[in-house]
Amino acid sequence: MPYEGLNKTVYEKTPDDRLLVDVIHRAVRRIKGTAGEPGAARGVKVINLSIGNSWQPFDRLLSPLARLLDWLAWECQILFIVSVGNQSQEIELSLDTPDISSLTDNEMISKTLEALRKDQFRRRPFSPAEALNVLTVGAIHADASEWNGSDRRIDLLKGARFPSPLSTIASGFNRSVKPDLFFPGGRQLYLQRPGNQIPPFFSVAASPQAPGLRVASPGVRPMELNRTVYSRGSSNATALATRTASLIHERLVSLRNEPGGDRLSDDYLPVLLKALLVHGASWGEAGDILDRVFGGTASEWRESFRLKSRFLGYGEVEPNRAIFSTDQRVVMLGWDSLLCDHAHRYSVPLPPSLSGKKVKRRLAVSLAWMSPLNPRHKNYRKASLWFSPEKEPLGLAKKDLDYDSSKRGTLQHQIFEGDKARAFGNGDMIGVKVNCVEDAGRLTESIPYAIAVTLEIAEPVDIRIFNEVRARIRPKVEITP
Repeated sequence: MPYEGLNKTVYEKTPDDRLLVDVIHRAVRRIKGTAGEPGAARGVKVINLSIGNSWQPFDRLLSPLARLLDWLAWECQILFIVSVGNQSQEIELSLDTPDISSLTDNEMISKTLEALRKDQFRRRPFSPAEALNVLTVGAIHADASEWNGSDRRIDLLKGARFPSPLSTIASGFNRSVKPDLFFPGGRQLYLQRPGNQIPPFFSVAASPQAPGLRVASPGVRPMELNRTVYSRGSSNATALATRTASLIHERLVSLRNEPGGDRLSDDYLPVLLKALLVHGASWGEAGDILDRVFGGTASEWRESFRLKSRFLGYGEVEPNRAIFSTDQRVVMLGWDSLLCDHAHRYSVPLPPSLSGKKVKRRLAVSLAWMSPLNPRHKNYRKASLWFSPEKEPLGLAKKDLDYDSSKRGTLQHQIFEGDKARAFGNGDMIGVKVNCVEDAGRLTESIPYAIAVTLEIAEPVDIRIFNEVRARIRPKVEITP
C-alpha cells in the first residue's frame, strides 16, 4: 500500500495490522491449494515477488520470510523469482577533488567499482532475497533508451554493461551465490552533492525520464490510460526474468510433441525452469572489467573468484542460449529424482565433425533442484546435489564462477571452454554425473532435479553439430507399441 513520508515522498509498505509472512502464506496456499481445499490456480509454476525489506538486509541468519519461501517452494514445488533489492545510498568516490571532468571513462568506472566494494557491508540482499530455493535477480546497467547526456545527471559506469550501481555486493546464506542471475534493469544515473565537497558524493537521480526501461504508469490526467515513464532497478529486471520464464515454459510444453516428450510431466517444470533461466548466464565483459580494476588486489585466485561472484553472481542471462538450439549450439535437458547417496549419469554425444578440429568450443552445465529444509541444523539445506563433468575429451577448462561457490545453494551453473584439437571416435561420449548427499541431517525425501547441458562451437564455423548430436540421442528414447 502507498505511504507518504514526512518529506512528501510516497513509499510502498505492507499493512500495519497484518504480518507479511502470513499474507504471503495465505496467498500461495490459496493459489496452490491445501489438503482440504482445491487451489484457485493449481497450474501456476512461477511466482514473481518483487519486494524487499530494506530494514532487514541479510546478516548470516535467514529471515522468517526467506524461510517461508524456501518451505513453500519445496512443499508446493513452485519457483519463486525474487528481486534482490535496490541499494539507494550515496556513493563516495575516493578523489581529492570534486571535479570529475578530467577522469577518463575507465578511471570513472574503476573509482565507482572501488567505492561499491568499499561499501559492500551495507550492500546486502534485502529479505527475502537470501532464500535458498528461490531464484534471486539483480539488475544490469543497460537499456535500449536514448539519452544525450546534456543534463546534470551522471552515468558513473559510463555505459559499461555491468551490474547496476544499485546492486548488492554480497553472498547469500553459507556463502551461496546471491543474486543468482542478472537481467537488464535500466541505466541508473546519479547527481553530485552540491558544495564542492571532498571527497565527492553522488546520490540516485530519481527521474521518470530516459534512460531506463519504459514502463506503464498511472495517468496524471483524467482518462490518461497510455502514460509511460522510464524506471530502473531490480524489480524491472525481475519482471524480465519472469517473462523469460514464461517463454521457456511455452518452449518446454511444445517439446511434449517431440520424441520422448511424454516424459515431461508438470511435476518437473519448476526445476526445469530454474535450470534453464540460469543456463544462458555468463560473466562476459563484466568479468574482464573486474579483472582490470581489482586484478592486482586479490592475494590469490580463490579470493578473486569470490569477489567476482559477489559482484556478478552467475552473470547476465542471454535467454536465447537456453531456449533455442542452432546448427552450432545443442541444448540438452534431463530431469529425474534422486535419493540420498545415489547418482545418475548422463552421456553427451560428441559430434564426429568436431574431432581433430582446432575450434573454440564451450560446454555449459546447469543443475537445479528444490531442497527440503532442517531449520534446526546450521546447514539448513537437507539436500546437496552437484554435477561432475568429464572435460578431458574436449580439452576444456573452467571459466567464470569457481567450483566451490557454485555448490552452496540449490543451483549449480558452470561454463567450460577450450580450443585445442582433440581426436575422438564415432560414438564417444562426455559423461556428466549428478550426485546427491545429505547436508543438514537425515535425508529421506526423493529430490526432483533438472539438468541442462549445452555444447556449442564458435561462429562463424562451417561445422554443424546439432543434427549429429540429435541423431545420437534419439535412438536412446524408448519406443513403446
